[in-house]
Amino acid sequence: MKDNKKSLTKLGFALGIPATFAVAAGTAYKLIRYGKKNAKDIVPVATATERDLSDVHFTAHRGLSSIVPENTLAAFREAAKYNYYALECDVHCTTDGKWVIIHDYMLQSMAKEKGDVKTWSYEDLKKVKFTNGANIDKYPDSGVCLVEEYIEICKEANIKPMIEVKDKRVDKVKSLLDIIRA
Repeated sequence: MKDNKKSLTKLGFALGIPATFAVAAGTAYKLIRYGKKNAKDIVPVATATERDLSDVHFTAHRGLSSIVPENTLAAFREAAKYNYYALECDVHCTTDGKWVIIHDYMLQSMAKEKGDVKTWSYEDLKKVKFTNGANIDKYPDSGVCLVEEYIEICKEANIKPMIEVKDKRVDKVKSLLDIIRA
């Protein structure tokens, strides 16, 4: 990291719901573990002053996933209503080369259907409705969405996309980069 002080203040704090803070402990741990920051320099959010938080950026992890089913268009749209720095999502590539947003590669983590997302086509995945997630009963039509739809929400809300690539197939990742650069 070029500037460790800035990196520390830009830790990926997650804001589950407005006014509820959680420290991205993994990032803090790595900074401390590898000698880039002293533990005494890390300020708990609960005791932070306005000055401590002046450069902190908040990320909506999987959208507003504590209120709306995670990694869905509804979760990203809901998060866009708040002043987040970034919207985080997880992506996988389908058999027909479409990049879809879902955390786990196994579909059954969010739906009744089973299988590895990379063995499904996008056309088939569009028919799958999520049965798990926060307040799922209020979002009966929730399902996977495309990276392009997510990026459009980020652009409209002037929020940075934060994409975690779960599918590590090198031959597929180039197509994701093409979508991001478009």
